Amino acid sequence: MSWHTWNRAKLPYRRALKASSFMALVLSALFILAHPGSGQAGDEKTEVVEYGPFKITITYKEDDFDYAPSVAVAFSGAPIAMVRLDGAIGKPQVITAELDAGNAFPELVVTGYSGGAHCCTLIRVITAASDKGGTAWKVVDLGEFDGTVEDPQDFDGDGQAEFLLKDDRFLYAYGCYACSYAPPLILSVRNGKKADLTGNALMRPLLVKEARRLEKMFRKARQRREKIENGMLAGYVALKLRIGEGIDGWRRMLALHQRRERYDFCPVPGEDPYGDCPVRGYRLSFPLHLSIFLRETGYIPGRK
Repeated sequence: MSWHTWNRAKLPYRRALKASSFMALVLSALFILAHPGSGQAGDEKTEVVEYGPFKITITYKEDDFDYAPSVAVAFSGAPIAMVRLDGAIGKPQVITAELDAGNAFPELVVTGYSGGAHCCTLIRVITAASDKGGTAWKVVDLGEFDGTVEDPQDFDGDGQAEFLLKDDRFLYAYGCYACSYAPPLILSVRNGKKADLTGNALMRPLLVKEARRLEKMFRKARQRREKIENGMLAGYVALKLRIGEGIDGWRRMLALHQRRERYDFCPVPGEDPYGDCPVRGYRLSFPLHLSIFLRETGYIPGRK
């Protein structure tokens, strides 16, 4: 069956399913075991699903950290993409989602998990792109993110879905994992490329709601005379900068931060970012160190 015939038979219109309904078609629920292994730990397994014109082949091993699972995709019988999830363990998951309305087909979202206490979900997106009047396919790497990742949703109502993630650069930056707050990061695919939509005006209500949640939490902590960690305040200031309330966020941070804490700063980092500073370093106060960190991470633009 051709894509057009299948699409007309299954869907009421060409681009068919909006993100909310399209997400309900989770491919992992449709997997048909094509070449079962012996069932012993460490054996390579292959599972195949056919969805419309797509044939998706997943190859993986259970509990084998030295093996990279893979997802191969064919369209109308022709191979279009191979995703190898180096660092992931176990069986990858594949779902469909409408991330990029600028092409003729929905995207295939491939995710894998690396294992471990705080890491990491790998996200790869297979998307169609125009190529000299025809259709080419490419794999867009959205990155690796702490913990589990929710399926993409259409947060701004434009018919295209986005991933609500976290900026993991803030984890451990000023203390332990539980002492840290990673501000929201909203990513998707637009025009065949990775797109950071966190600063999009249509996303602002989502970010404002999160900022108000943190401020309520801080008020309750002060009423109970609880310590507010600098790692929490760092991500909060970054979030306030995103929504155009940076001055208010900075003032609140100055009133709440732990003043006695100091942080190492290397003015000339060496080739190894985790190695010793090759020159004399400094011990900086939290506000001073944070101002440098926010510039390095792009939350405060550099001077032109």
